[in-house]
Amino acid sequence: PRRLGGVRLLGNTFTSSSPMWYVSLRAFGLSVGGTSSPTLRWSHDYNALLPFGAPALLDSGASTIHVGSGRYAGLVSSLPDGCERESDGSTSCPCTPSQIDSEFPSITLSFESASTFRFLGLDSGDDVRVCIPARHYVRFDEATQRCAVAIV
Repeated sequence: PRRLGGVRLLGNTFTSSSPMWYVSLRAFGLSVGGTSSPTLRWSHDYNALLPFGAPALLDSGASTIHVGSGRYAGLVSSLPDGCERESDGSTSCPCTPSQIDSEFPSITLSFESASTFRFLGLDSGDDVRVCIPARHYVRFDEATQRCAVAIV
């Protein structure tokens, strides 16, 4: 079991068709309030229309999270006021460097697990959720005096 230090494997729905690390992304969300009382600000459920979720490429060498333009608009609307896309495609926001975790939402990604099963077109909902605190995707840029958000 995971609570005892075990490992949860992700489903191979997309990896079985490609040599790259594609996984089944079930949902993507932004929430505030930390682990004690999180409040959802924005989310997108890929399972609503796609029974296997959306293929998402895991790239440990990437410095940013890449999303489509529709998802980008939703994400930016959930960030603090004053966030904007820069001419180079990056995102920046006004911020207080010591308050990044309280000013910006955490990201939650939900992936299909290997133990998910389907019955009559419905799945068991056995997902692996990964949370990314704001300090891991937002950094203060001394040159611009704004926060750089690693979502493009």
